[in-house]
Amino acid sequence: MKVTREAYPDPTSADQQWLTCDFTPVQTLLKPVPLSELRKHAELAELPLLRQPRLAVMSLTPTEYETILTLSQP
Repeated sequence: MKVTREAYPDPTSADQQWLTCDFTPVQTLLKPVPLSELRKHAELAELPLLRQPRLAVMSLTPTEYETILTLSQP
């Protein structure tokens, strides 16, 4: 996914700390890649999702992106 609108207050929450952003799909993975699989790969060791599993949005390096695409192959 690609962020099309930066973070803004979540209109579904009264809590001002809750933020949301808008996305557009870039590519659909051929199969899901579970966290347990991501943790097995050194190329993904610095992935923010592995430190904050409830993270909804994060940037990926080109290497991380390519690794996840490879892992999503059936």
